Amino acid sequence: MEDNRKVLVFISDKGLATVKRLTAQVDAHHQSIDKLLGHRKTAQLKKLLDDFVRDSAMHN
Repeated sequence: MEDNRKVLVFISDKGLATVKRLTAQVDAHHQSIDKLLGHRKTAQLKKLLDDFVRDSAMHN
């Protein structure tokens, strides 16, 4: 049996401001990692972390 229920979600102006602020911080963090490690090593790190998250989820 498939569950096809849907939920409509709204975000407040305060929530949007928080997302904007956090997105800027995340982007700055990613840029600093890329500057420190270089593009190739940053890509390798992202792949390793993605694999880790995926594998961890499979074991829980």
